[in-house]
Amino acid sequence: MGEIAKILWEVAKERFQLSVVTLNIVGASPSYWGIDLPWRDRYQRIADGFKANAIAPDVIALQEVAARKEWFLRRDPHDHESLHFLISKIEDAVNVRYRIAYLGAAPSNEPGLVQGQAVLYNPVRLKNVTKAPSASILPGDSRPEVTGVNPRKSYPCATPAKEFEASRSLLDGEGVFWTSIFAGNRNYNVFQAGCVRFAFAEDEDEQFNFYNVHLDPDLPGSYEAANELIDFMETRRYSRRAIYPPMIAGDFNGGYEKFPKFDELAGVDIDYIIGGKRAAHESTYGFSVIKRSILPGKTPNPDGNCTTRDVAWSDHCALLAQIEPAGDFSTG
Repeated sequence: MGEIAKILWEVAKERFQLSVVTLNIVGASPSYWGIDLPWRDRYQRIADGFKANAIAPDVIALQEVAARKEWFLRRDPHDHESLHFLISKIEDAVNVRYRIAYLGAAPSNEPGLVQGQAVLYNPVRLKNVTKAPSASILPGDSRPEVTGVNPRKSYPCATPAKEFEASRSLLDGEGVFWTSIFAGNRNYNVFQAGCVRFAFAEDEDEQFNFYNVHLDPDLPGSYEAANELIDFMETRRYSRRAIYPPMIAGDFNGGYEKFPKFDELAGVDIDYIIGGKRAAHESTYGFSVIKRSILPGKTPNPDGNCTTRDVAWSDHCALLAQIEPAGDFSTG
């Protein structure tokens, strides 16, 4: 490699570093592990943890996100309020105002609860460039009536909390994302994986696909639907070549052996961040992990969860993976 190529390579490694956090946020409940710990207190811990660890990830993948919850004669949280509150506290902590790429949610088996997955991102670093044919986009306010790979709108923010009225604009348009819908052994259709495409704000030609999952190995079709989504999205025609292979983050409720074209970037227990193997995916670079962390830190405790109740963010650990380009320099 010549001197000019070396310089370009070092510049590329710095410009296109990428950091990802994933966390099963375990909903928005007034209690936690049977103790009185309101969800706002836990979410404040997350923001405080970002500050304490000096992190402001480019992408945040969240599972078990409460889109809204109806209680008897009251609503808590209101539409999108859990995300609006978390975003506001993270902004206070690290001075980054995250945007919502999507909030994919549907009515759950718990009365009054609409819950699902969400992806947040730092708009200073990334731009959401997800596209889908408008005629094929499914509504986001109900359980899906069709199966297979489809684009879907986010759950709508129709009635936000009064203090977060202005935060409606944090959702990118209608929050369109791609998902794979299946029935499994239930009497209604579900989706457990979502995909959005990002470009680096500094150079929008450099793009990649990002997947957020909350899988259930006991539900027939869970892993198969996720792989169907990945196969569909990775064989679509895009105007720009991917800078990175696809990334998957989330709660796998097990291992990632059903994704043989991916390698582990970070993992603990049943939560992972995995990256596509460059040999199996057309991309400019592969992945080189320069930092991985378990947050707030895994410690032995009698509950068998990530850490003790007095410091935990959730009953899951959060994972951080920071990566930079790997492989020969290419302008491809």
